[in-house]
Amino acid sequence: MDPIIVSGWVDFLTRPTIEEDPLWGSWVRWMHLGSEDRPQNPQQIARWWANTVADLPTDRLPAEVKSILSEATPQDHPGIAAVFQKVVEATVVTEDGTVIQTPSVSQQLHSTVGPWFEPLLQAENAAPEELRAPVEQMVAALAKKDESMPPAAVMALGVQDGEVADLPIHIRGSHLRLAKEAVPRGALQITDHLVPPMQAEDGKSGRLELARWMADERHPLTSRVAVNRIWLELFGEALVSTPSNFGFSGDLPSHPELLDRLAHDFVADGWSTKKTIRRILKTSTWRQQVIEDPMAALIDPQNRLLWSQNRQRLRAEAVRDSVLAVSQGLDREMGGTLLTTKNRGYVTNDQSNNQARYDLPRRSIYLPVIRNAMYELFSAFDYNDPSAPISKRYSTVVAHQALFFLNSPMVLDAALAIANQVLELKLTEVDQVQEMHRRILCREATEAEVERAILFVNRVEESILTMPEEDRPGDPHQSAWQAFCQALLASSEFLYLD
Repeated sequence: MDPIIVSGWVDFLTRPTIEEDPLWGSWVRWMHLGSEDRPQNPQQIARWWANTVADLPTDRLPAEVKSILSEATPQDHPGIAAVFQKVVEATVVTEDGTVIQTPSVSQQLHSTVGPWFEPLLQAENAAPEELRAPVEQMVAALAKKDESMPPAAVMALGVQDGEVADLPIHIRGSHLRLAKEAVPRGALQITDHLVPPMQAEDGKSGRLELARWMADERHPLTSRVAVNRIWLELFGEALVSTPSNFGFSGDLPSHPELLDRLAHDFVADGWSTKKTIRRILKTSTWRQQVIEDPMAALIDPQNRLLWSQNRQRLRAEAVRDSVLAVSQGLDREMGGTLLTTKNRGYVTNDQSNNQARYDLPRRSIYLPVIRNAMYELFSAFDYNDPSAPISKRYSTVVAHQALFFLNSPMVLDAALAIANQVLELKLTEVDQVQEMHRRILCREATEAEVERAILFVNRVEESILTMPEEDRPGDPHQSAWQAFCQALLASSEFLYLD
């Protein structure tokens, strides 16, 4: 007997849920009977089987299976096993004359938890020698054909309009509360005195007309919403602090004239985001740094008057890229993907099937985003949920962010790389501290910081030397400087823009 097949059946029949199965549960209950309860003679076994079959939920069994079970009269243990062998071998004839195994039984036996799953995966290894060679030849021939196939045609997803119809208004946006009558397709009438109303032609969806209406240079909202978002990205706070709500319940702009001027220039520049960003970056307002001014903080605690730059934490993508960049490990190659599956080939709700690669040093913009299996760094540093739109990405300060910098292999590898790069320069301890500060924090260390750094490194090295020799890292001196680099990477100064 093949041990793989025997093992598969044992695992299948000993699974806790199988005892409640309408088909296999009777066999399992027979195996669980004790010596006192188990029928001994053929008449008792046949009577037990008849009672068991009578109690089965026949509505959950195929007709072919019910017929086999009810007609059987086993009189010993091998006889009961033979009944289930007959069930496994049962076939049905489809309308086109094809003979197949009973579908429900086949599906259960060949599923990932069924007894045939593992044996079928290893069928080639268990095949006789005279069959194995032809199979290998066919596999090689198929592989050769795959290599000679032309590349897949370039495709783009398109949209085909369904039936075009006027719809009732969704009251307060709810599809459960509809107005009594349908209304003609169109846009908000409140702007009709500023922008010509859109006209959707009969038989067309109206998407193109809606896009043209929104992009009209006379539209009062589109340009203001756009420049408000640009300001939000640069300053961390928008001129209208509710960027997705310019309506009655939204906040008023802190600088309405500035918003109007930026919107006007944005349209005049051909709706150029690049020119708008360049215009803002040239201002002294954006170029100022974070400052401490008690009087200004008392008058304007939320910094709506922009007397100081807003302190902003690096976004999740920038955190990762910065760690790789300062260790000279960032791959700046443009284009491509890190997802190993082809387009539309990654469809799964099973996180254990996650084939995304996060260990390659490409820029974070190229990392796959799997909605139900988010990259741990993204989850820790407030990456937005890709399943829902948000007006702005919020920034939190929580314990697992610090734990990430303590335990992440990426951070440990980056700290070791920086330490090795600096140690190879053969500098003095003071110059080593200065070089690490320049590489990680982009500034010189103060005298006090140099003293603390050298004291920290010496204490870490002494602590390592007190460890049992089998637990020590390879080079205590190198590990101490690695710990110092790791501390700088985990510092607020590295994570925040001032």
